[in-house]
Amino acid sequence: MLHPRARTMLLLSLPAVAIGIASSLILIVVMKIASVLQ
Repeated sequence: MLHPRARTMLLLSLPAVAIGIASSLILIVVMKIASVLQ
C-alpha cells in the first residue's frame, strides 16, 4: 500500500494533471481554428 500522504498527494495532483491536459488541448484547438480562419 501507498503511504497515506503519498496517496493524498496523488489524489490532489490528479485534478491538476487533468486541468493541464484539458487546457493544452483547448489551446491546440484554438490555434487550429485560428489558422483555418486566416
